[in-house]
Amino acid sequence: MKERRISLTARVLGALVAFLICFFLQLALVSIRQHYVMTPQNKMISHIQNLSSFMSLNEESSKAFSSFRWDYGDTAEFVSFERMRNIERAKYLDSLHVEYSTDNREEYLLSRASINFYSTYLEICDEIMDLLSEGERTKASEVYYQKLTYCFDYLNSTMRSFIDESINRTKIIFNETQEVNDRIDNCQSLIFLLSLIFAAMLILSMVSLLSNIKTFSNQSKLLGQGDWDIPDIKEKGPVEMVYMAKAFNKMKYAMKNQMKLLEEKNMIQEELFGKEKESLELKNLLEEERLQQLRSRINPHFLFNTLNVIKFSAQEENAGNTEAMLDSLAILYRYALGSNSDSVPISREIRIVVALASLYKARFGDKINLKWESLIEEDLSEVMVPSFILQPIVENSFRHGIAPMDGKGEVLITISSASGLLYIDVSDNGVGMDKETLERVRARIKERNLGEEHIGIGNVAARVQMLSSSASFFVESEKGKGTKVLMVMPLVVEKEKAE
Repeated sequence: MKERRISLTARVLGALVAFLICFFLQLALVSIRQHYVMTPQNKMISHIQNLSSFMSLNEESSKAFSSFRWDYGDTAEFVSFERMRNIERAKYLDSLHVEYSTDNREEYLLSRASINFYSTYLEICDEIMDLLSEGERTKASEVYYQKLTYCFDYLNSTMRSFIDESINRTKIIFNETQEVNDRIDNCQSLIFLLSLIFAAMLILSMVSLLSNIKTFSNQSKLLGQGDWDIPDIKEKGPVEMVYMAKAFNKMKYAMKNQMKLLEEKNMIQEELFGKEKESLELKNLLEEERLQQLRSRINPHFLFNTLNVIKFSAQEENAGNTEAMLDSLAILYRYALGSNSDSVPISREIRIVVALASLYKARFGDKINLKWESLIEEDLSEVMVPSFILQPIVENSFRHGIAPMDGKGEVLITISSASGLLYIDVSDNGVGMDKETLERVRARIKERNLGEEHIGIGNVAARVQMLSSSASFFVESEKGKGTKVLMVMPLVVEKEKAE
């Protein structure tokens, strides 16, 4: 037979609702006690107190009248005090009225007698006060002794009986209300006991919930640490806890199987990554070899042109500038053969171009001028660029742009940066290129062929564009107006390593 379980929600809600019902029952019993016990008792006590106060005022008036000197007493003061007592007694007149019932017949009769005699007392008292105010002391004393004294005696006697009956009635009411109060106390005790039971049930339910939450938390912590062999959570307790335990155990086994699959997949990926890494290293070695071959082709071509310049200069001069030219050649030769790095500081590129310009000035004199301008904040010795990117461009400007023209020529190198990119602008005012030649040069740039046979602008363009997707190489030229070459590449700044 399947065991029936009560859900934790039903337990908590049931205990909470029962506790609230007990709480409101307690409030209802307090209200019942107030209405059926406290109010009647307080009313009777207040009634007796008012009757006692009324009777005390009557006794004060009786003493005041009996002690008054009718022949020479201060009538104004006496009348004033007595009228004040009448006003005070008027506050307690409502206490003289008692509703008739079969249980309080005697009290009712004494109540009516007290009211009637008090009315008679007021009439006689007012008569005496008026006579005293008019100076009729003798008549006032006669009225007092003939009428008021008897009225005082009878009224006081009636009031005493009235108070005694009220006290007896109060005792009866007190006994009756006390029985009701005892029953209310018993009910409150029972309800309080039930409240404690329901509160204990509620607390036990919450403790059970917190205990289960702690169990799930500890198990989850162990799973997070990779411990998949922890024992299953026992499927016991309320319905929700049973369902959660089943789901948690199922999730644990599913995650365990998933982790095994992931570990196997990671092992396969590590093997693939190792093979890809080996392939990439081989590819990088091949790429470095291609770049090295490119530089090995550039260097002889460059040295050949340099030697031709020195040869023509030696023919025309008596070797007066030979020493300076040989110094520049040494700089060029050392740079070309001594650096095997892919990237060099741009300051080195400028230094080699300045040396190249000094050789050309020895050949062409003031016809050739080289200027350069830096618009960047970084130190040029820390801005890295691919090696041999300025020399071929500047040499082309000297040989093909300025040398064939009449008059003086100038090459301007401008270095700037923006948005993480480095801009190198090489402009000359030489003979320029026609549209057909310019299109042929641009087509060679688009090919990005590092292995082309002719050394020059195509090789430099291919190497620049290999740097990143944001790198580019532009050539602008117009016949008779010079040529402009713009190289755009990532701005790389790093300390130059000591060689």
